[in-house]
Amino acid sequence: MTDDKEKTTSLDDMFGDFAELVLENVTIELDELKIALRPMVQQMAKTVAGPALEMPRSLIPASFKAPIGEYTQSIQEITIGATKGQGGSRGNTITIGGHTAPAWDLFQAGPKHPPVITADVFDMPISLAKMVKMHYKEVLDDPAEWAKLVVNKFGADAVTLHLISTDRALGDTSPNDAAKVIEDVLQAVKVPIIIGSAGDPVKDGPVLAKAAEVCEGERTLLCSATVDVYEDIAIAAKKHDQLVLSWTSIDINQAKELNRRLFDWLTPEQIVIDPTTAALGYGLEYAFTIMQRMRLGDCLVMKNYDSQ
Repeated sequence: MTDDKEKTTSLDDMFGDFAELVLENVTIELDELKIALRPMVQQMAKTVAGPALEMPRSLIPASFKAPIGEYTQSIQEITIGATKGQGGSRGNTITIGGHTAPAWDLFQAGPKHPPVITADVFDMPISLAKMVKMHYKEVLDDPAEWAKLVVNKFGADAVTLHLISTDRALGDTSPNDAAKVIEDVLQAVKVPIIIGSAGDPVKDGPVLAKAAEVCEGERTLLCSATVDVYEDIAIAAKKHDQLVLSWTSIDINQAKELNRRLFDWLTPEQIVIDPTTAALGYGLEYAFTIMQRMRLGDCLVMKNYDSQ
């Protein structure tokens, strides 16, 4: 409230030292309201609030020392593919493994070999999302051309040929028919080849055994041996000097058991372990921990094998 000279008037000046003031049916219009605490109230507020805290000007000094372990062994190195000088026809090879520390402990030792990218190629047209299919629509009917595309255009380091048409529920094509497709892909590209089966427990053994024969000298990775289907694949891999993917769920004991069975025919240099995990269901921390323990356990399996 102000007078004609716009002099500021306080409620204290207007009403004096009333202990309590009750206003009813009153409307107060003002442009600006300022609240001033009396000295006693100000002192009480300071007492309740306490002294002002000083803002920190720097972080507390601290140091971190990585828990470096001592590991006397390393993950088995495996070379996929073979050049002409090695008895094959590939233009180059790729090597995986060789780690000297647990997986993902990069502060202890980095990976010996860089990651490689393999592109999927299927021996029959498959359903794809529109945004993916637009890049492959001209080659879906021709696995050889499909392989050329992913190597020449997208720079794949290797090609994974999935023989899904051999599945009895799909095309039920024969191992001989699958062999022809493999030969076409081998002629089309010179990168290392990985052969994937259809996941048919009846057909996978004969199909991958035929693939091992067709890829004689190429050091091809055959995917996959499982706890239920492994003997025919392992025998063929031994005879034709191929590699085998040991495929299990993310279970240490299951992986060790399958490895022990494969050791009846194959050496550690011929076995790649794949502890697959679901996209949903397993937490990342759980999956990483189990895989790390599995790789450490794999060293023990190899040590036991070497001592036999």
